[in-house]
Formats: sequence, C-alpha cells, structure tokens
Amino acid sequence: MTDCGSEKKVSESITFNLTLPEFLIAEVFDGIARLDCYLDEVELAVHPRSGVPLRLFRDTLGTVLFASLEEPLRLTRQSTVSKTPLGASEFQALVNQVGSTFIGIAGVHRFLKYLRVPEPPHEIFTLLREIQQAFPDAGIKDNETDVLLSETFNYGEIDLHTAIEWQLQQAKILKSVPGKETIVIILPYTQVNNPLMWTIISHEIGHFVEKYHSLGKKVLGKILACPPGNVTEGTELDWVEELISDAVAIRLLGPAYLFSFASITILQSSLGRPSRTHPSELLRVRVAFNELKRTCLTASVPIATALTTKLVDLFEEKFKFNEKYLGDKYMGPSAVHARPTDDVVALITQELDDLKIGKLSNDSLIRSEALARALAKGQPVSALRKERIDLQSKVESLRQSLSGSTVSQAEIMKTFFEIRDCMIEKPSTCAEIINAGYIHRYQNVLPQILNGLAGPAVNDYVPEHKKTINQVDRLLKVSLQATEIHKLFL
Repeated sequence: MTDCGSEKKVSESITFNLTLPEFLIAEVFDGIARLDCYLDEVELAVHPRSGVPLRLFRDTLGTVLFASLEEPLRLTRQSTVSKTPLGASEFQALVNQVGSTFIGIAGVHRFLKYLRVPEPPHEIFTLLREIQQAFPDAGIKDNETDVLLSETFNYGEIDLHTAIEWQLQQAKILKSVPGKETIVIILPYTQVNNPLMWTIISHEIGHFVEKYHSLGKKVLGKILACPPGNVTEGTELDWVEELISDAVAIRLLGPAYLFSFASITILQSSLGRPSRTHPSELLRVRVAFNELKRTCLTASVPIATALTTKLVDLFEEKFKFNEKYLGDKYMGPSAVHARPTDDVVALITQELDDLKIGKLSNDSLIRSEALARALAKGQPVSALRKERIDLQSKVESLRQSLSGSTVSQAEIMKTFFEIRDCMIEKPSTCAEIINAGYIHRYQNVLPQILNGLAGPAVNDYVPEHKKTINQVDRLLKVSLQATEIHKLFL
C-alpha cells in the first residue's frame, strides 16, 4: 500500500463508505486493470505471436486510460485533505472525465477481437448449470446453453437456432430449420475470469425463460385485458420482458445481480431515460431493490442490507447529477400502459411464482456474510462448516448415553446426528459464493484501491491491484469448482 508522505489516504477504513466520486474512480480503475489482466492471459496463451499488438494495447492503457484518472484523483484528494466537498464545477469535471474514461475502456475493448481469445473457463458452466437447475421445466433445465466471448463491452443472449432460421427464411431458402432452441450467452472478453460479473447470465437466462413461457405477453395481456395472443410487439412488451428477466435474476442471485447491474450502468449518462427497448436503469434499480427488501434483505443480514442500500444511494446520487448537469430528465416515465410499476411487478411475481422458480433465501445471504469473512482471509469458500456449539458436552453426553441403559435409541441417534452435522461442511451454492465475493469487494477491495491510489502516480498501484484481481478471481473460481466436488460426498 503506497503512502504519499504525510498526505491522508482517500479512504482509511475497509467499510464501504466511499463517496460517489471515489466509487466511480475505483470502478473505472478496476475496469482498466482488469483489461490489463486480460492482456496478460492472452500473452500467456498465444505468446509470442501477439507481441506487437499487445504492446500497443499496453501503451494505450498506461499512457492514456490510467493517466486520465490523474486529475479526478487530484480533485478527490484535495477535497479529502481539506475536508471540503467538491464544488459544483469540480464535481461535474470529475464525473465527466471518469465517464469519458469508461467510454474509452469500451472503445479499446472492441479491438480485442484482433487478439487471440482464450476459452471460457469451465467454472462459468458450473454457475450456468445451477441457474438452469432452478427451473423445474426440462426445456430450460436441460437446454445445452453455451457461452461466447465478444468484443462488445456488453452482455446478451441469442437463440442461435431461431436466428439462423430467420436468416434463411429472409433469403427464401427454406421455411424452418430442424432442431430446438440453442441459447448462447454473450460476455465481454475482459470478464472471462470475473465470476462477479457472470451474474448477468441470470438475466440472459431470464430472457430465455420469458420467451419459453411467453411470460411477457401473458403479463401485458392481463394489463390490456386481452388474450396473450393478441398482444403485439412493441416498446411496452419489450419493457415487460426486461423487467421479467431482472426479476428472474434477482430471484436466483439476490443482491449480486443488482451489484453487477449497477456496476455496468452507473457510469452511463442516461440513467433516467427509458429507450424503445428498455425501461430506465433508474427504474430497474429501484424495482430490484424493492424486491430484495421484500424477500431476502432483512435485519438478519445487516452487512448485505447496508451494502445494497449504500450502492442504491450512490446510484440515486449519480442520477441526480445526470439530471442537473447532463439534462438526463425523464423523457416520459417507464410506465406500461399507464399502470403503476408496482402493479406490473405484482403480475410478474405471480407468473414466476406459478412456475415455482427457486429463490435465494435469507439463510443463503447469512451464509454469504460468513463466507465473505473467509474470502478476506484468502480462503476458498466452497463450503461452510456449522458453528460448533457445545460440541464437547454433546460428545460427553453421547458417551454417557451409550454406557447407560435409560436413554432411548431415538435420543442417542438425535445426539449422534447433531454431532455429525457439526463435523460436516455444507457445500456453498454458486449464488452464495458470488454474493460473498461482492461483500468482500465492497468492504475490502474498492476501499483498498483508493488507499493504493494515494501515491504520486496512478500507474504505481496497477501491479498491486492486478495481484488482488487475480487472487480474488482465483479464490472464487476454485470455490465454484470445489463446491461441485463437495456435493458428490453428500
């Protein structure tokens, strides 16, 4: 950790109390460093054939992208040391610069297609299987979904079978292609080893589920008081489909999905503007947060609740900035046929309840908080052992019961199984592991970035943070892999 003379570090604690400028700087710095980590992997995989292109990419990161954070950091340090909030013009300049750097990351990412591409790791399919297993319908559960890496700094899904069939029909070659839905999930190159951003898979699977059961038309049909077959394609149907996919993701992965969604949208300049195909990001964050508070964010998970609330507060603050300085005013609310959002969400919830889709429980989040403490110690978190309360007294009680003749066999068996359960490590789910990863990220990793950037130059802290990225990615992937092994012995 770099310390610049007597200068106060930007963030001194490991709790998630970053200001909006600090949070945006940390997110963007992490994004550039992750791009650099991807170049390391490409170099290892295809060395030395990509030598010249790799040098061009690295020079761009070092002299342009990382360097562009120097002025935002200077303003943030100045504000921290003087204990004076940034002025309006300084705040605007800082956020605009960080936003431009984020756009630069996406721009550079497009050209990664000219490098050789590593394969997606098998751990990503462990998460994918868990997501699909949450659906009782075999058409979803057993679909052979694949993952494709893309140069586009975005996420998506495509039914390859339908796409090919449509293309051939347009060419008037044939009417139909034999086979069934072939779903391909699309992830950005640089997130190939980042399990925390694999959570977007749950939203993309949500689109598959929505199409498979025609949920969007069912919900909109109830709103319009017409049969689902009479619902036409259009903006309102698109919005309902997006809200359904978000609802599926929240059910399966809880706060982790909201964290990942906020991470890729908070730097954008259109948080309050709905588009032709999507409700506004602000509405989607608010809906997701309300659903989490209704289901799994309770007093029994104070850390997850506090982190989620803080992140949503930052998102709301960023929207207010966009609204004031960038003209990001509502261009018409994301309302569906003038119905209150709560009514639409209630209809979506009813449809998903009818499908009996699994949900992330409050108990799972309790486990995630415990797993996050282990991650902070550098430990894999594929399983969690129950707290051994009064284990010695239970063993002694069992010994006395076995030596006597007054205790029933049922009582002996009960004590035995209590002892056995204390010795067994229950496998973690992928959702629990990834939520633990996000808790660790917000409590430890992001504040450490601001501490590390207190040095004279941004580039000085890059090697140290890349080590952190690789360590956390490795711990999470090992945990996802090992949890499969744990399940085999139960």
